[in-house]
Amino acid sequence: MQSGVRACSEARLCGRVPAIAAPYWRKIRRGQPESKVQAANINETVDRRSCLLSLSVGSLGLMMMTPLDTAAQGAGPLDKPLQGPQFYKTESGIKVQELTPGEGDNPKAGDKVLIDYVLRRANGYFIYATVEGVSFQPSDVPVGPIALTIPGSPEAGPMIPGLAEILMRMRQGGKLRAYIPPELGWKDCKTMEPQPPTFATKRQLCNHNREPLLMEIALRRVLR
Repeated sequence: MQSGVRACSEARLCGRVPAIAAPYWRKIRRGQPESKVQAANINETVDRRSCLLSLSVGSLGLMMMTPLDTAAQGAGPLDKPLQGPQFYKTESGIKVQELTPGEGDNPKAGDKVLIDYVLRRANGYFIYATVEGVSFQPSDVPVGPIALTIPGSPEAGPMIPGLAEILMRMRQGGKLRAYIPPELGWKDCKTMEPQPPTFATKRQLCNHNREPLLMEIALRRVLR
C-alpha cells in the first residue's frame, strides 16, 4: 500500500493525478488485490526517475534567475540596470561606476550637500530609495533628497566613510554607483548616516550592514 501512496504523491508533483492516481485508487477501493492492480496498471504508473529529474531541472532553472533581472525594473531616475561604464576600484576598496560626470568643483570636507540615493544589497535586492517610483518600495515610505554634511575626514562620522569619500569625487549634477565594503559602510547601523526613515527600512539596513552594499548616488547640489 505504501508504494501506492508514493506513486500518488509523485503523480501529484508531476501534475498527472487525474490520469494515473484516480483509476488506481478506485480499483483499490473495490477490493481488488493491490498486486493485481499494480500488474494491470504497469504502463500507467509514474516513472519516479523521470519525475524527479523534471523537478530537478525546474529547480535549477529557478536558481539561475538573477535578482538583478528583477531589481532593475523600476521607474526611478537612479533605478536602472547595472550597465554602462566599467567599474574602477579606489585605494580604499570601493568599486565605482560613473554614470554622469556633473559640473563644477568637487565638494570638500565640511560642505553640505543635497543628494538622492538608492540602496541595495550587492545581489540587487532592494533596501531603500529617496526617489519615487523605485521597484519594491511601498508607497507610504517617505522619499525626497536629503542634506548631509561631509565630515572633516571620512572616518570622523556620522556619515559612513564610503559615502564621504565618494561625494568628494563627484561634481554637482553627477551620478554614480558604488559597491561599498562593510568596513566603509554602516558599522553602527542605528546612528551612521544616511539613515532610512522608517522602522522597516532601518531593520533592512541593520540586517545587511555586515555585507557589501550597492549605492546609486545623485549629487543634486552643493550647499556649502
